[in-house]
Amino acid sequence: ACIQGRGHNDGGDVDAAVAAMTEWGMTAVRIPLNQDCWFDDRPAIAYASGAEYRASVREWVGRLTQAGLVVVLDLHWSAPDGVPADGLRPMPDARSIEFWSSVASEYRKHRGVVFDLFNEPHSRFDTDAGTWAFELDWPCWAEGGCAVPVENDRAQTRSGETYAAVGMVALVDAVRSAGATQPLVLSGVDYANDLRGWGAAAPPDDQLIAGVHLYPDQRCADRACWARELEPLAGRVPVLVAEFGQSDGGDAFLREAYAWAGDHAVGALAWAWWNITDETSPDARFALVEGDQFAPRAPSGTALRELLAD
Repeated sequence: ACIQGRGHNDGGDVDAAVAAMTEWGMTAVRIPLNQDCWFDDRPAIAYASGAEYRASVREWVGRLTQAGLVVVLDLHWSAPDGVPADGLRPMPDARSIEFWSSVASEYRKHRGVVFDLFNEPHSRFDTDAGTWAFELDWPCWAEGGCAVPVENDRAQTRSGETYAAVGMVALVDAVRSAGATQPLVLSGVDYANDLRGWGAAAPPDDQLIAGVHLYPDQRCADRACWARELEPLAGRVPVLVAEFGQSDGGDAFLREAYAWAGDHAVGALAWAWWNITDETSPDARFALVEGDQFAPRAPSGTALRELLAD
């Protein structure tokens, strides 16, 4: 929202939102952040300043944790210098190290905050050429260095320009060097849906959580795959369903993912708590709530509300 000119966030009135979240029975909230908006020197920001953005985040964190909820701060949108953080990139960039150094310094003493270091690491397929424009492997996920297309994930064309990826090792080092000891979520490849190489590639740190995203249109999207790929890892390290949702007009997958997470994960975070009045928006189908009082929106919101009440 901060880079699209709609204010600092799409979460609505802070007090009303926190009251609704606690009434639903939530125990944790993931706050997606924009790397550009955090800083004072990125001209791409369409709303206010970096200082005001950081103050808004601080307000959200304070209200949520005072209400007893854990906050997961997530680097959701990023971009290298000279490119606006207007969408999802395949991997972090050099500025992401500075971002996490700053965020970790501010929240290093806050025991109610967890850090999700990068939203959805992924490869890029060039549909026009019929080939991969960028293939992310586990060595690059961990150590960085590979050349990544600069365009966001909704771009229809490719310029051929790239930036050097920064890996999870560097981001973990940035947080720890800032003195923060909180748990860190490291999500897998293939838009965070693939954790098959996570155990071998993850940096040495005893406070890591393996993050996975579960949606019905992804490769690993049923109990057979979760049992084969996720459950063995969950026996060794904490696994968090850092995103799950459904946008096809049903709720069966959302219920199944929630049930699986209840048996095997340390938690599950539904996507997404926003009230989108423009029904033509591609994001409206993921909205869990509607109206200023955050009534559950059918079918996903009503299903989640029911599950949380059980």
